[in-house]
Amino acid sequence: MTLNGFKCLVVAALMLSSTLDANAASRSKWVEVTKPVIYCGGVDADAAAFLLLRWLGSEHGEIDDDIKQSCGLLTVGDQYLLDDQQPESDRSRVILMWSPICPRGCSPTMLPAAAPPRRLAGTYLKPIRPPKGW
Repeated sequence: MTLNGFKCLVVAALMLSSTLDANAASRSKWVEVTKPVIYCGGVDADAAAFLLLRWLGSEHGEIDDDIKQSCGLLTVGDQYLLDDQQPESDRSRVILMWSPICPRGCSPTMLPAAAPPRRLAGTYLKPIRPPKGW
């Protein structure tokens, strides 16, 4: 297999893994951000969670290039889909959510976002109904 063919397979696999069934998305728990809180995002949920935990665990809040590129503040009013497959034991360390990319006219593709649990950041998410188009 050529290198280009392999790259296409990797991209296709990533897209399939982050594409959700529209019916499942409408039944899942949606939340809205009520105050700015740090988060890390990316293509892979595990990588986003790892970056957030590394940032939270750093002694003086050191920020390296990976964190600068993938982390920031949640925006008040943004809406996310909670990861319903995340084990409860993991939620005490990090909250995994999905950020919608294309709510209408295409398959709803989501990007992962990892945010701190309530015990570290207080209450910053409120439950909402699914957004229109989901």
